[in-house]
Amino acid sequence: MKKSLPFQNGYQVHANNLDESFNPYPDTPELAWARKDWLAGWLTREKETNGLDPNDIAHRIPALMG
Repeated sequence: MKKSLPFQNGYQVHANNLDESFNPYPDTPELAWARKDWLAGWLTREKETNGLDPNDIAHRIPALMG
């Protein structure tokens, strides 16, 4: 086995994955696009469901909805 890195990406890695080649979050364009598309879809659903600006969290905090 290669040199072990107990911490990768700021998280403690499981003993089975203590290999310097292991990366649970590979930085590849394909995954970046997938994350971007997923987030865009989530924001769209938020808008359709709540009828609010997805950046406005007031609808999540009843105390602010005076």
